Amino acid sequence: MEQHTEGAPSGTAAVALRWAAGAVVLYAVLLGVFAAHYSGPEWFLHLGHNNRANLEFARKEFGPDVVVPHHDGHDGRYFWALARDPLLVHPRFDARLVDRPVYRFQRVAYPLVAAPWRAFGERALLWGLIVTNLVIAGAGTFIAVLLALEVGAPARASLAFALNPAVLIAALGDLSDALAVAALLLAVLLVLRRRIGWALLAGAVAGLAKEPMLLGVLALAAFAPRLTRRQRLAVIAVPAAAVAAWALYIRWRLGWPATSIQEFTGPFVGFVDAWRHEWSKAGSWTDAIAALALVPFAVATVVRWWHRRTLLLGIALQFVLLVPFLTAQVLDILLNSVRAVGPAITLVWIDLYARAWRAGVD
Repeated sequence: MEQHTEGAPSGTAAVALRWAAGAVVLYAVLLGVFAAHYSGPEWFLHLGHNNRANLEFARKEFGPDVVVPHHDGHDGRYFWALARDPLLVHPRFDARLVDRPVYRFQRVAYPLVAAPWRAFGERALLWGLIVTNLVIAGAGTFIAVLLALEVGAPARASLAFALNPAVLIAALGDLSDALAVAALLLAVLLVLRRRIGWALLAGAVAGLAKEPMLLGVLALAAFAPRLTRRQRLAVIAVPAAAVAAWALYIRWRLGWPATSIQEFTGPFVGFVDAWRHEWSKAGSWTDAIAALALVPFAVATVVRWWHRRTLLLGIALQFVLLVPFLTAQVLDILLNSVRAVGPAITLVWIDLYARAWRAGVD
């Protein structure tokens, strides 16, 4: 593993703030264009006709002409439902608005952060979901700058977060991926700086934003240099305990329904199913190319890790090793397949920059 400095050099925060401000401006313009084009924040929910209860409730709250851009819809509508009642005060009503209540409510961090906006009204909550991801885009870029400098990469390696397609998709779809990746990067940075207590909190936020982030936290605990055995145990145990405690709580509130995990299957079965039932029938070749590109990306990451064994690659490895086991439900559209390896994209990108920077290649 490469050696890291204990603290940030003078002026690092100012550099990080400049890059973060640039990311905020970029995302503000992008989100503003979509909001202006669709006359408000409803488009970002990506409502669909395949969940009647969710759609009918949206029409009740925002009017019969609420934007419904898709037939099948996407996950932003479910994060909106979570943000209305993140603590499951009204579990029976909440469960009607989502397709898989236990699975959806497990990812509570992003809607919980956005939930206070509802104090200003239902429409304010929709804007709040957008603004929350805008703030996360800036904060995540700030963290990425500090992490890049910590591992010997230039500040512009923070583009690995700001331009990560998973982060972009999250901002345009009211999704939790931006928060999940940012929190994981923060956990890595804090561990490298020996701020273990705060790292535990960041790891818990990452896991509560998207539970596969625990794989990254596990790798962080295993591969981070110069940690004691107790610290390694705490780095994974505390976030895992937080995720497990929340899992028990939501099951209790929802009446112990089935978990309904549908994202993993046998090796490459999902690719075959996606080809047979989605890509070939619908002619969605862009989605097919995006999903198939995950395979060489995964292989390249594994090979790079085998030769270099850096911390960032060790964490990225956990996500690319899932690629063969993804189901057609994840692989059938680009929006989902890219998100599956979102953390790995940022981590590999920063590691590449660090390698090139140390080798004198700009």
